[in-house]
Amino acid sequence: MRTATRPLPDWLVLLGLYGIARVVTTVTFLVGFASTDPVGFGDPSGWKGFFERSAAWDGQYFLEIARQGYPSTLPTDSAGTVQQNAWAFLPVFPAIVAAVSLTGADPAVVAVLLATTFGGAATVALMVLLRPHVGRSTALWSAVFFAFGPLAFVLQIAYAESLGLLLGFAALIAMQRRRYWTILPIVTVLAFTRPGALAIPLALAVHGVIRLVERDPVTVRERVAIVVTGLVTATAGLAWPVVAAVATGVPDAYLQTELAWWRLHLSVDHFAPLTPWFLQAARFAGPIGVVGVLVAVVVVGWWSSSRSTRQIGSVPLLGSVSYLLYLFATFLPQQSTFRLLLPASPLLGIPALHRTPGRRWIVLACCVIAQPVAIWVLFLTHNP
Repeated sequence: MRTATRPLPDWLVLLGLYGIARVVTTVTFLVGFASTDPVGFGDPSGWKGFFERSAAWDGQYFLEIARQGYPSTLPTDSAGTVQQNAWAFLPVFPAIVAAVSLTGADPAVVAVLLATTFGGAATVALMVLLRPHVGRSTALWSAVFFAFGPLAFVLQIAYAESLGLLLGFAALIAMQRRRYWTILPIVTVLAFTRPGALAIPLALAVHGVIRLVERDPVTVRERVAIVVTGLVTATAGLAWPVVAAVATGVPDAYLQTELAWWRLHLSVDHFAPLTPWFLQAARFAGPIGVVGVLVAVVVVGWWSSSRSTRQIGSVPLLGSVSYLLYLFATFLPQQSTFRLLLPASPLLGIPALHRTPGRRWIVLACCVIAQPVAIWVLFLTHNP
């Protein structure tokens, strides 16, 4: 008698592959940690284990917040210039780390394990987001590219990225399913998890306009939900600077804290939206660099509106493009740019990466080969 067997669900297959991807990352980390000077990994004195080193760079700030909260006064140098400090980092992830650490667990271990878990959930969420538009196979492969990608090591270090990605993808799934009220709590939490939450209300607004233009009936309840959710989440996305100002007594505490990182690259004392990329380009290449940025903006706009790119679906595309616009408007490009591009990962569903089975395997091989290079350049020797 023959027994019928059911195939494993896609989410379970994907989590298995995600586990393999994290083994690849872990082995790469272990090899790197065995041969790398501890400069950049917090206090250089003494031996540091795997989890401590996986909480390097920004992870040290998340652990600081989890252990002792935010400083009540901003650190400054002898000239009164604000220095790098914990107010640049949002509170949800370290709050979760602190809560779990009440069990007696080491916060560094907790942070890495939580980040890795959230990363697995984000990988599944990406597949769910893309599947209605690109189909089961392409959505699964896109999520595999995400799990094995050059920057996938970020999913298992003590950063808030993986939780932020999970919340961002979940918000887009809710938008895609037209559950607009569900977006509100998700993005409100996202606004206090990692920068970039403002991209979601922007995408929601454009999504609502597209429905009206295409004469897709929008009920009164949906219109109310879109407007209220958009306004509340936009307000949440702008709230952290206000919190920092109230807590420290410095009106521009958050802005000055962020500029402390900018001053590693430029001599600046104020922020103007839509200028950072031009400032950095002018620094390295003068007028030619500025022209290059303009050309890049035109190319990205043309590419994102092309028929081929639009096949990933309007909501995944809107979420990605809105986030890229946010990044362009607010972020000074430097080595962290690559990590900060991860919320645009729905673009991994574009047809160009999936035209043939052979091409998919080539892309996957490139991801696996590139990750050790990315880890060395963007974690072991420079901050990601």
